[in-house]
Amino acid sequence: MGTQKDGLHGPVEGRIGNLVHYVLNGKNVSRLIGRSTKPASLKQRAVRQRMKVVTEFLRSTLYYINLGFATEVLGTDKNPHNAAVSYNFTHATVENILKYKSITAR
Repeated sequence: MGTQKDGLHGPVEGRIGNLVHYVLNGKNVSRLIGRSTKPASLKQRAVRQRMKVVTEFLRSTLYYINLGFATEVLGTDKNPHNAAVSYNFTHATVENILKYKSITAR
């Protein structure tokens, strides 16, 4: 993902071919859209499923996320929702809980 001050003709927004331009937290961002032609591996599907569970759970708690994670993202380019997803994806998914239980059971 790239960032830019201004485009050739000022700020750029929208999609041109497989490039998407948008403003995120006051910065112009450009990213490439791509799709893999290979089938997803078992690990990729597991990560996608974990992300789906986390985002669906957090969707109903947006007000509380904005309150609870607001101070964590002060002075960064992140927003409270992204910080909450990151934390919960890392700490609150079954795969990580099982790892923790196996470590503490020793």
